[in-house]
Amino acid sequence: PGDALLRAVHARRTTMTVTGAHADRQQARHHSGFMDPALVSGKPNMQRDPDLLIRRIYDAVDDVDALPDVLSGLCEHIGGENGMLGMLMKAPGSLPSPALFRLDPAVMQTLNARHLNNVWRQHMVTLPVGRPAASDSFVSFDQVRCTDFYSEILRPWGIAHGAFFVIDDMTKFHVLMNISRSTTRGPFTSEELEASHTFLPHLRRAMQLRLLLERNREQERLALETLDQLAVGVLILDSHARVLFANMAAQKTAATRDVLLLADRTVRCRQREEDDILRRLIGSATAGGPAPRSKRR
Repeated sequence: PGDALLRAVHARRTTMTVTGAHADRQQARHHSGFMDPALVSGKPNMQRDPDLLIRRIYDAVDDVDALPDVLSGLCEHIGGENGMLGMLMKAPGSLPSPALFRLDPAVMQTLNARHLNNVWRQHMVTLPVGRPAASDSFVSFDQVRCTDFYSEILRPWGIAHGAFFVIDDMTKFHVLMNISRSTTRGPFTSEELEASHTFLPHLRRAMQLRLLLERNREQERLALETLDQLAVGVLILDSHARVLFANMAAQKTAATRDVLLLADRTVRCRQREEDDILRRLIGSATAGGPAPRSKRR
């Protein structure tokens, strides 16, 4: 697909640009003597700096490892002890693994197998997007602890009370978050839930961007796989003639070293006269002009 292929090339070029810019910033900080307080302390204090948590939320667009940090920051702001963020399908289907903070992932197998439609989730999915609610406003802890859901899931996790969040309501799934804590601090209060309002729109936007990025990556993968099925060699170059992609046929041709040579993201022809022609063709293509005619007969 042409559009997907263009996005694939753009995505690769953008990734290289962003990665290079990040490295430049890190090097500049190192040489200037600047040290991020979060790096000095070993752990960012997102309770004192809400902007730090918002930046970390947007880090999660392209870095799944940022999600536990996001849950940690939200716990700091609303008085939680652990948390989970993930998708719940509206129809039967496979579920991607949720992001967990201070929760044993081994319990997830029992949750998915036996308690996916538990009493908490039954109430959670009825909430409007961006309107959090405390679990005790639907069902008390005394009622919950009489269930298998409590004995097999909540008790192993040390959970007694939850704060429910519907981050987004998509066509095929909900994006849900639960911040929870033990009996020590009791049910979540309205003031604690209100402290999350600053961050929920950012989290929703970040999750939407993350899903869009994943969808584009899948289209990119399919587009490049299609090119790999072609019997003819295909090279995709950027405006500086650097090789962004070479399909299998092109790689096989280059492996013989009879015609094309691929090395260090560059392409050239083995014969000098042919290489001059290739340079002119690439230059004309990047300039948007017609292909120059070869002088050879």
